[in-house]
Amino acid sequence: MLCKNNVLYKTEDLYFENMMSKKAYRAMYNGWAGNFRRNVMPFINEDIFAPLYSEKKSRPAESVNVLFSILLLAELLHTSAEDIIARTSSDVSIRYAMYLDTNGLDFETCSRTLQRFIAKCVRYNIETGRDLIYECFDDLTSKLKTIMGVNGKLMRIDSLMIDFNARTLTRLELIYTVVSDMVLEIAGVNKKRPRPAYKKIPFRNDTIKGQMSFDDLGRDEEDLPAYDKEDPAGTDTPDSSSEEKDDVTIIKAQSEKRVREIVKKNCPDLPEQLYHYILRDDHNNFIYHDQEHSGDTKMASLLSDAAVLMQYCGDRYKDNHRYQVLARVLGEQCSRQEDGSYVKKEAGTGEMGSSICQNPYAPGATYCKKEGKHHRGDKATIVGQSNNEGQTLIVGYAYGKNNESDDSQGGRVITHLKERGETKGHLGVGDSLFNGTEMKKALKDSGMEFVNTNVTGKKTPDVHADHQLDEAGKSVVTCAYGKVPLDSKLSGNGLIASKMPLGVCRSCPHYKECYSDKQREKFDTRATKAEEKGKDSDHLPIWFKTSRKMHLRAVQNRGRSSREFCELSNYRN
Repeated sequence: MLCKNNVLYKTEDLYFENMMSKKAYRAMYNGWAGNFRRNVMPFINEDIFAPLYSEKKSRPAESVNVLFSILLLAELLHTSAEDIIARTSSDVSIRYAMYLDTNGLDFETCSRTLQRFIAKCVRYNIETGRDLIYECFDDLTSKLKTIMGVNGKLMRIDSLMIDFNARTLTRLELIYTVVSDMVLEIAGVNKKRPRPAYKKIPFRNDTIKGQMSFDDLGRDEEDLPAYDKEDPAGTDTPDSSSEEKDDVTIIKAQSEKRVREIVKKNCPDLPEQLYHYILRDDHNNFIYHDQEHSGDTKMASLLSDAAVLMQYCGDRYKDNHRYQVLARVLGEQCSRQEDGSYVKKEAGTGEMGSSICQNPYAPGATYCKKEGKHHRGDKATIVGQSNNEGQTLIVGYAYGKNNESDDSQGGRVITHLKERGETKGHLGVGDSLFNGTEMKKALKDSGMEFVNTNVTGKKTPDVHADHQLDEAGKSVVTCAYGKVPLDSKLSGNGLIASKMPLGVCRSCPHYKECYSDKQREKFDTRATKAEEKGKDSDHLPIWFKTSRKMHLRAVQNRGRSSREFCELSNYRN
């Protein structure tokens, strides 16, 4: 359960001052723990989480500010929330920062309590659309801006990749994992696959009988598998003097015997060709140790088992999570034939996008390649402001999949800041990726000016900055020479084509910038042919092309050599 903490916070406490030396206490007071204790912990608004409080009488609840502070400390100290919970029993700095053992706030919680708190926030967000953690972060940020003295008008926006802590799997491993997990789900073994009952001691002729796995420790004898119990008759005991059977064959037979017992008890109609997925070492044997078969042969065998498994499941497991992941992976990685068999999709054909499942234990992870690095996970776009001392405070953020564009996430976070009234009169700085449609839509009527730095790609000719476009950006009003085009229209690829007389363009100082060498040679040939026929070549129509993006890029390029722009670039970097 969750509750509000009504204890009055005190910035100093004799409990810690008396148990430590003055030098140690002073260092802790002036360090991050003291700053967190004085400037963060007392300002966490627990009223935001009031919809999550329980009205029923139950056991003592955990304070929301303690749980929220664990999430903040995990990010501050670059560790996990579980590590913060574990360190509260021995780390004095963390106990001091969170007001533990003071004012009656003793800490008696576990990671499960924190997980339930996050789950409640997520469930409430799905039901109502309100992100309580985000609202608490915004409320805390507005208070910290006053404490830190952040009153400047300059904002820095940037994105960062957040990779999931999940192993990268090959296609063979991915399909094997989802097939194996579904077989284990059907068999009901919950990944506790049977271990061998007999193991040979090196350099000795006797065997160890009834050796148990770690999974069997603490279990009563009647709960152990049949092959782990004493066998007075010795019928199942391997004959150490026999040279016809080696230990590997005996171990495999013992495991297969246990597998058949499991199948007979839980799923007697399971196809026999799927039995081997229940064996504990089947994954390593199939993926790594089997050197006799090629990867294509293994894949064909695996897809054959997948087809049999899907036919066996039918609609019985359609609501099961593992079945849903299995169906998703097979649908993304393979093509299903008319006879129900599967054929893997070839890479590089464009059939598999960045949203396909990367790991069955992180099904929400997406794929993105940025700056030559491969990322699987999410992405966040943050907006920060600095005070006079150079300390930066994050005042807004947007979180989403890593295949979402920076322009889209940047537009969302700017829109949120605009709703809070924190964009008027501000100057935003970001790289060239924050220069798309969504950002322009968010910046409209926001009162915020945005400057793009670190612009890469081909440099836009400077002449495009002098072309005057209409408000909609669909036609040219006057060219860089100040002349009105004979005609101007927007084409399907976003370029604006404008018709001008050849004589006017030849007399223009920007003639070589508007047209390439090949175009000018073509114009000269046309003029020569017209003059040979006795026609006036100055009135021949020619077309130059520009666009709204090229115009804005050229205008921005003119200011990139200024001192102000260099200072903004240094601030962003």
